[in-house]
Amino acid sequence: MRDDVNPYVNKIKEESEYIIPCNFNKIEESEKLILDTKIAKFEGVIVEICSGSGKHLIEIAKKYPQFLIVGFELRFKRIYMTAKKAKKEELNNVILIRNDARNLKCWFKNNSISKLFINFPDPWDKDRWEKHRVLSNDFFNDLSLILVKNGEFLYKTDHKERFLDTKEFLDSNKLYKISEFTEDLYNSPYLENNIKTEFESLFLSQGLKINYLKAIRL
Repeated sequence: MRDDVNPYVNKIKEESEYIIPCNFNKIEESEKLILDTKIAKFEGVIVEICSGSGKHLIEIAKKYPQFLIVGFELRFKRIYMTAKKAKKEELNNVILIRNDARNLKCWFKNNSISKLFINFPDPWDKDRWEKHRVLSNDFFNDLSLILVKNGEFLYKTDHKERFLDTKEFLDSNKLYKISEFTEDLYNSPYLENNIKTEFESLFLSQGLKINYLKAIRL
């Protein structure tokens, strides 16, 4: 949908308390200053990539009020809906960035993120689309710089091939250690602490298994 016919292009501007809209071609220093100013008010930072309509992100924000929760989402409607949920819950520890998550290292200082969640990213499963995938060796190299020592990377997906690719990335990178791993989250000991996402509910209704892992930054 073109920007000029998408009503949420302008709607997100109404939620400046929660949303940094961004120009994809250039991240402005003023935009980074907004984030840095928010970060300074909290004990630490938790990031969610592909935060969707915010079901998971809002629960994380309520669970960790001492942390700033930063969501990256590209879809105008989804990021707007998340902002509205944060406002309804009167959460002051949420900020949303409409920008490519592969720009993470441009937004955060080294050793500044405690946890990073990525839930059900677009798999871009054709070979010619590989350049669009968020998770790659380059991503994990960048993440190793901005995660704190013993910081956590948590990943869920219904796409088994992409999941095993990610496990391979992590296994080959000496800066990470996988501490939790399952190809069937709902028949695993890790379900107890799980927060269900919108897509997760959809995939479960289709009978699909949920793959999950947690890796520690050494």
